[in-house]
Amino acid sequence: MKYQLIFRQAVRIAFLGVLFIASQAYGLSSYYVSSQGSDSNDGKSTSTSWKTISKVNAASLVSGDVINFRAGDTFSGQLNITQSGVTIGNYGGSTKPIISGGAALTNWTQHSGNIYKAQASAYVKNLFSNGVQMTLARFPNTGFLKVTSTNGTTTLSASGLNQAAGYWNGGNVRIRTTQYTYETRPISNYDGSTVTMPSHVSNYPVDFSYGVHVNYGFYLDNTLAALDAPGEWYCDPSTNMVYFYAPMGVNPTSLSVVGSTEDYGINATASNLTIQGLDLRYQAVSALRFSGTTSGNRILSNSIIGSNVNGVEVVGANSDYTIDGNTLQNINGRGISLDNSTSSTISNNTIKSIGLVPGYGTDNENGESGIVILGGSRNIVRVNVIDSTGYTGIRSDGSYNLVESNIVSNALMQLSDGGAIYAYNENQLTYGTIWRNNIVINTYGNVESSDTIYPEAHGLYWDFRCRDMTAEGNTVINAGTNGLFMQYACYNNTIRNNTFYKSGNNGMYLSINTGYTSGNNRIAGNVFYTTAANQAGLYFIDGTADYHPFGTLDSNMYCNPGSGTSQISRVYNPSGYVKSDMTLSQWKTFSGQDTYAGELYKKIASYERDTIITNQTGSTASIQLAPYLYHDIKGTAVSGAVTLAPYSSRILIRDTARVISPLPVELVSFTLASKNGAVVLSWRTAMEVNNYGFDIEKKSSTGGQTAVWTKIGFVAGSGSSNIAHDYSFTDPSATAGSYRLKQIDRDGQFTYSKEIEFLTTGVSAVSGLPTEFALGQNYPNPFNPSTNVSYDIASHAHVVLKIYDVAGREVATLVNQDMEAGRYTAQWNAKDFASGMYIYKLTAGNFTSIKKLLLQK
Repeated sequence: MKYQLIFRQAVRIAFLGVLFIASQAYGLSSYYVSSQGSDSNDGKSTSTSWKTISKVNAASLVSGDVINFRAGDTFSGQLNITQSGVTIGNYGGSTKPIISGGAALTNWTQHSGNIYKAQASAYVKNLFSNGVQMTLARFPNTGFLKVTSTNGTTTLSASGLNQAAGYWNGGNVRIRTTQYTYETRPISNYDGSTVTMPSHVSNYPVDFSYGVHVNYGFYLDNTLAALDAPGEWYCDPSTNMVYFYAPMGVNPTSLSVVGSTEDYGINATASNLTIQGLDLRYQAVSALRFSGTTSGNRILSNSIIGSNVNGVEVVGANSDYTIDGNTLQNINGRGISLDNSTSSTISNNTIKSIGLVPGYGTDNENGESGIVILGGSRNIVRVNVIDSTGYTGIRSDGSYNLVESNIVSNALMQLSDGGAIYAYNENQLTYGTIWRNNIVINTYGNVESSDTIYPEAHGLYWDFRCRDMTAEGNTVINAGTNGLFMQYACYNNTIRNNTFYKSGNNGMYLSINTGYTSGNNRIAGNVFYTTAANQAGLYFIDGTADYHPFGTLDSNMYCNPGSGTSQISRVYNPSGYVKSDMTLSQWKTFSGQDTYAGELYKKIASYERDTIITNQTGSTASIQLAPYLYHDIKGTAVSGAVTLAPYSSRILIRDTARVISPLPVELVSFTLASKNGAVVLSWRTAMEVNNYGFDIEKKSSTGGQTAVWTKIGFVAGSGSSNIAHDYSFTDPSATAGSYRLKQIDRDGQFTYSKEIEFLTTGVSAVSGLPTEFALGQNYPNPFNPSTNVSYDIASHAHVVLKIYDVAGREVATLVNQDMEAGRYTAQWNAKDFASGMYIYKLTAGNFTSIKKLLLQK
């Protein structure tokens, strides 16, 4: 036994030795990087951490190594990874470490007027002030000039170009070259009327991809002479001196100004990497870039903000990527872009405000899109939320891809001729893809800088030659043009069980060109819900006099609440444009199709309203309806709650004249202000039924965990009413604490409002009035569509509170009046404004304060 024990110990020691050698060979080391570290350390523990990205780049990493950046720290530079099998993450807290592509700009001195300058260590390619992207000095400051003459490739002229010769030499032209593209080129010469671009420049295609066209819009930028408006900047490439006209003309010393100098946050040519839990921001090109032949990379739970071109860029042959749980926001080009990818998954990402600055971002088509997959096969795009894109929300070319359960809203905000979800097949590589259970809300189309007045923006768009595609269970709401647009030469496609609700033109548009293979499409079980009298549920266009069936149709619903009858439109063109509108009955007779199709059960009355409810979650949801009588589109009565499957919708007609149970009290606002030593509560209701009144309750902030809610007053309600009512209550005791409303029905039932807090910090103990001027952070933030801005006025003053866009242009005035000392709240309803960052500024006497807010629709 003794010898057996010795033998086992020897074997164990030998095994541990092999394991130690293996760990050295295959790399099981963890390295730590922190702002408190030193590059002279070994980096192998939190107490001996490295300090810089440069040290990581110099390290000899092997597969299995882990690089940990300390949570909450900021690291400037570009991380280059060439070794496969490495993990890059964080340690030490819940706040993601920042990998910054920018450097802080300080030591500002006045250049002239409101223009200040600061020295940068490298050429600055983008500029941020307090986290908001600024505008490269441009002309005109807003809008576009229109091309009046051109040679189509390298020259253009326009009325309004009257600067002296040479003024624009070295600047840029940013021009719209098609409905769906902006392109940027350097200026080689300006002679006082004509702008000339070189025929070929490194990193640019020869000439313009789509040519220069008369009546298209453009602007010029990137010269110091053009720096003449708030929010603009310029960097001199010969000196790296940055010139800045800060928002509202303030001294930028009071701002946090960062200039983007690094092209990439992480630039990788390796496979089987894991990049997780990082905050990447302000990169001059892409936050994450992968190139070469790569596979198996995992990009998980990162935050990407302010990239100048792409958030995640994958070029070259790639496969088996997992891009999951990331947040991408305020990116000028593409959120996530993969070229020729196979078996990759893009899931659970939140992608917002992409490509919203016309002319910035990526040259050529799809340069301002949320997710772009160009080619490849068997990729999955699932459960992503994409909000506010300049062009498409999702482009998915290639074969056998799956695009499912995504929420795409506010697409095509800067360009036209596209779809919220889009695919193209000119090279006949796009086929077999499934688009399933996606919800598309609002596609706009922007023609401001083009030669047309008609925007073209579709919910779902299959372009030229898409075949063997399936669109099923999708919901498209408020498409600017068509719910689904199927370009000519699309064939063998299936469109079933989709809902197209309130498109600008038609529910579905099909184009037939007999010069190409077409037809054999299967269209069944769809709901085409249009509203205007001239809108068709189904609209098809044929270039010949003969009817060419485009497939089989059955069991579709054609709904037009205005007329009560459906419309199917046929356009054919033997010698000119001919349009024939048919009722459903006529369509059945003409085509021999849609035998079991149906119509909206009746023309809706003036007191009825149509609505659509959606379940935008991955679980079955029970949605409580307002207490009216509803009918579905077939006339079946509905009330109470509606159960919806994940990522589905239902159209209902609400009878506003018949209330089937008491209306709740709809509270739309509840605010407070400190005035004359008292706290004034104000609230508004939109509607009331059976409302007895409101108990006002307060909880002291000095009671700790023992504090309780105490009734301090009562305000009578308005009973039953469908109009707005304003209420107020004054608490003479201006002590710190929280307030809430207890709304009581006449039958004794009650509900509580949200809580709002009153703080006495900065308030006189004698008068209860603020002792200093202050501007609070808006709440909620981000918001949609309304937010509240609180501010303190210490003494009588003329108060101005305004909202500006990021270029410093005034967009709203909330307050402009004399005011007494007190604490106040103003509300901004931004329902008519585009998503993005805005700035609000308070001026009261000699006091000025500026903060930013974020609108996310």
